[in-house]
Amino acid sequence: MKTSVRTSLIGAGQLGALLGGLFLGSVSAQNLITDGSFEKTPVGPISSGSSYPCAASGWTGGNSVWNWTVNNFWPAAEDGSQYEDIGWSGTVGLSQTFNVATPGEYVLSWYSDGAAGNQYTYNVSITGNSLPPSYTERGSYTWIHHSVDVTLGPGQNGLTFTALTTYYQWCDALIDNVSLDPVPDGSATAGLLGLALAGLAWLRRRV
Repeated sequence: MKTSVRTSLIGAGQLGALLGGLFLGSVSAQNLITDGSFEKTPVGPISSGSSYPCAASGWTGGNSVWNWTVNNFWPAAEDGSQYEDIGWSGTVGLSQTFNVATPGEYVLSWYSDGAAGNQYTYNVSITGNSLPPSYTERGSYTWIHHSVDVTLGPGQNGLTFTALTTYYQWCDALIDNVSLDPVPDGSATAGLLGLALAGLAWLRRRV
């Protein structure tokens, strides 16, 4: 009996590891965006009146990568310690191209904020999809989360954030924590759940 129980427990561990690996592999998402939180180009903390006009890693365009602690106007980063100000010196675009190996449904997610109390406007475009013509919000030290479903074809695609208001009106838009992940495959997850239940029933019979 002792040998039988030990054999069953080894089987349970092996089955658990296998199912766990399969499950995590099915639901884990690969973010197609490089440096979506703008952390790979480190900048020092910003004092009042200073800025860092530099290109974020993996992106083109944009205006400034900022590293603020929260103050009278600007928020701390939503993720990490840095974010991008897309309207610091004009209405320019912040863009990134990326390769899609598996066409289909994806979730585009990002966070936006602005100078406290001030209204800002920007738009977002991504290859082959129709998004709202603009987003108009008000800075509040609380980042606003956006999430939209998009359909992407194979090969090279592009994402662009464009400021429609600027720092000269204290109305520049801030962007942070950008991600683009495949929509989880519900049928695959359901199949793995069924496999797990069948495995547990098999182990119960062996014990």
